[in-house]
Amino acid sequence: MGGHLVLRKYVPPVDENSTNPDLEALVALINAADDVDGAKRTTTVEQLRHDMDILPFRPVSETYLAKDEGDLIGYARLEKMVTEEADCFACRGIVRPDRRREGIGTRLVQHALTRARALKGRTPSYFDVEVSTSIAGAGELARSLDLKPVRWFLLMGRALTTELPQLCPVPGIRLRPFVPGRDEDSYLAGFNAAFSTHWGFFPLTRDDLSAMEVTGWFDPDQTIVAQADGEIVGLCVCTTAAPWLSQDDGQWALVEDLAVVPGWQRCGLGRALLATAVRQLHAAGYVGVYLGVDTDNVHDAKSLYQSAGFEEVMRDVVYRLEI
Repeated sequence: MGGHLVLRKYVPPVDENSTNPDLEALVALINAADDVDGAKRTTTVEQLRHDMDILPFRPVSETYLAKDEGDLIGYARLEKMVTEEADCFACRGIVRPDRRREGIGTRLVQHALTRARALKGRTPSYFDVEVSTSIAGAGELARSLDLKPVRWFLLMGRALTTELPQLCPVPGIRLRPFVPGRDEDSYLAGFNAAFSTHWGFFPLTRDDLSAMEVTGWFDPDQTIVAQADGEIVGLCVCTTAAPWLSQDDGQWALVEDLAVVPGWQRCGLGRALLATAVRQLHAAGYVGVYLGVDTDNVHDAKSLYQSAGFEEVMRDVVYRLEI
């Protein structure tokens, strides 16, 4: 590695209508790396601006750039997420493929780790690095810094050109579209109740939901809720906002969240929500759909998805260090 490497903090745009060299260079770096890695990280200036600067449920979000003679060759992003049990610092980033194996990624992660230690507010606190197994050397880097693998997440997908899952009504349940301006409070209550037992859970607020709507990660038009006795007891949120969903064979969608509240679990409601969403996406002209799943999901969600025709596409690993 040359002697001109400089690490500095990312400078965001002045407002959401403006761009700046840092933002544009980050988009170019991420997309160039994804052309090599196939990790489905492709983004746009608009999407990355929203993802980095709007979501309010990250109390601390800092991005660090690695530059060599003015050229952006890598970055790392640190996000603090507060759960009931601990402070969790999530680190992710990338190094330009032609500059890997030079210690740049190590420098970036070490810098993020130092900042996490300075920012932690309680014990225990954890520093997590999530890497895609499609990125050569990423897991090796994490292990070299004494991080241990603690969780595995799968991206699963299925084409919508094959036989679709059968609709399966659940007695006492009405499946319907989300109604903006009416459903937010019941939706949030159902969401938080359903995900409270999931790894890394932190409560979602009304402000969070509004910010996610701006980014497209929560799309009311692509959201199905399950109603019982006037309350939302299940939900399926789909999105088409991610640029990597556009593929050579047509547009794909992503099931962002699928959840059922305790008391209505294991009665076929998750299957009913998923089948309804898949069929609606097919009717809207989408050619395929992805979803993510924690391999240690307590409800064995992977088996449900496999029975609905989903297959593993890629795998991410979370490496962790207590700090």
